[in-house]
Amino acid sequence: MELRSGYIIVGAYADKVRKTLFAQQRQKLREGALDPKEVARAAGELNKLLFELLVGKLKLDKGDVVRIRVGYDVRDGRVEWDYATLEVEVFRRVPGEDVEKVLRELLKEGGEAAPREGGIEVSRVGENEFGETILEVRSRGERVGYVAATLVDDTVILKGAFPANGTILKRLVVKGVRDVEAWLRDNWESVLKESEKVGEEEAKKAEREIVG
Repeated sequence: MELRSGYIIVGAYADKVRKTLFAQQRQKLREGALDPKEVARAAGELNKLLFELLVGKLKLDKGDVVRIRVGYDVRDGRVEWDYATLEVEVFRRVPGEDVEKVLRELLKEGGEAAPREGGIEVSRVGENEFGETILEVRSRGERVGYVAATLVDDTVILKGAFPANGTILKRLVVKGVRDVEAWLRDNWESVLKESEKVGEEEAKKAEREIVG
């Protein structure tokens, strides 16, 4: 089996790991094939390692975001982690004041109406298999591409693919966001600036992966 935390802030990863493991082993726990103390022990073992990595070595802030994946087996009533499969992705938070500073500079360079010049429309179209919210972006009625958004507390993690521009957004983490659609409309030029030019075909491929 594989345990996946999804996107979670550092301050909450330990609880998420524990709850996910208990949820995945619910049936064995009900049948008495697995002791709750063993599940708690295994969760604690993994969380101890992750704490040393995330806090002890990487010095992450509790508001930074991580995504954890690791395989494991249950044999003879014991949970055994396959640490060779452990993957930890880290997304450092961009303070709201830093985003605001860059935005103000962009507005100053392009004029106060710059982010709205394209007539950007953003609409929510559903979720993909990873639980990310999928947003369609249109400019003057024509589809530009899609954005996948994950909101953790007031931190949003964005990735996107925009075949119309031949660009992709690999990762953008922004603090202080409650309304993702409004933020995208108001900060579209900033999103484009963070995007990478890859060509239309590569952007279409990335778009298919996002939509799922």
